[in-house]
Amino acid sequence: MPLDYARAALLLAAFWAFCIFAHPAVRRSLLEGARCVGRYPDLWRIPALFGFGYAIFQIAAAAAFHWRMRESLPSWFATFDWEPSPAIGPLVAASLLPAAEHSAAVFTIFTATFPLSAIFALLLLFNFRGLLVAMAKALGHRLGRVTGSLALALLLLTALCAIAKPAVYLFLPEIAERAPIIAAMAVNFLSMIFELLLGIFFLTYLMLMAYAWMRGLSFHRSRLFHFAMRRTGFVLKWSLVIATLETVLVVLPLYLGVLVGAGPDFYDTCAWFSSWIGRPAVTAVALVYCPVQAILVFHNESLRQALRESTRLLRARWTSILPFLAVAIVAFLLLEAGAGYASARLGAESAAALGGRVIAAWIEALLAGWFIASWVCLYKSFSTERKEIPF
Repeated sequence: MPLDYARAALLLAAFWAFCIFAHPAVRRSLLEGARCVGRYPDLWRIPALFGFGYAIFQIAAAAAFHWRMRESLPSWFATFDWEPSPAIGPLVAASLLPAAEHSAAVFTIFTATFPLSAIFALLLLFNFRGLLVAMAKALGHRLGRVTGSLALALLLLTALCAIAKPAVYLFLPEIAERAPIIAAMAVNFLSMIFELLLGIFFLTYLMLMAYAWMRGLSFHRSRLFHFAMRRTGFVLKWSLVIATLETVLVVLPLYLGVLVGAGPDFYDTCAWFSSWIGRPAVTAVALVYCPVQAILVFHNESLRQALRESTRLLRARWTSILPFLAVAIVAFLLLEAGAGYASARLGAESAAALGGRVIAAWIEALLAGWFIASWVCLYKSFSTERKEIPF
């Protein structure tokens, strides 16, 4: 490793250690989170499952592309280029936003559910462990018979699109020859709704698991599964706000650039806005209001009350929350920079670089599970006087 990379890594590691030891509450929560992950490995296994699925799907998509180009797949898998080391400044700059997004996902939306979301959509349609019936009853109870039925119909439609999305992604060139591109974009958009709901559900499930460990409660995983599904309706209040911002600022500009057809300059402008305005804005909102999701998971409050309580917590406990955010962002930054360095050296399109993403997905899952559990421990140390949900 070049000397400048070693210096940068040591500097970030020193800053990371300083943030951990700067406040005893942060250090205590991280230690408790590590013990929680050791007791309940699902906290990292579930993120690892989705991370592995996405990494392997990327390899399959790249293999399909090279197969269309009539290249030899065995030679593609066995060949890589050892490129010169990239400049450290652009590498760190390119890794900063993904690291912040990974950190925001710990607090708000556990997002990386594609393509395994297709399997969970199938399980939902086949009423696995009574989830579909339970969800239909919950929607009817909360929204009324008519509105609940419409919401259930929309859910089933998004599940069908989630099942179709992997095939649409892999065979988009063939599909584009026989169907308008807007049909594929509609499938992608509706599938994103199901992926959002699935991500919110699993984040709620993992947070409740960490909460049960911290309180010393015994539970059965299937019952916790159903309980997390019911709590997801409360968590949606904030997650839908983040999802709406992401749709308006990130997704729609890209769709607009594709559909308007005003030339490559217009598409580049839309892509620039999505990447450098939309994504940072959504990530900043999620990080600034990081306590809102936990408030809605553990307390029966309205969104306005949750936002008010989040503001109060940030004012009163910012000396603990900011170091915790810094610890999460720096950890993901080191991971992203390391993965970006390996990808640049091996060649971004090589099978070796894509295979390295599988290793990065495992490390990312460990970090995600650790920070989710640690955040629950830190948050509950702040809200001991508040009335909690019956568990």
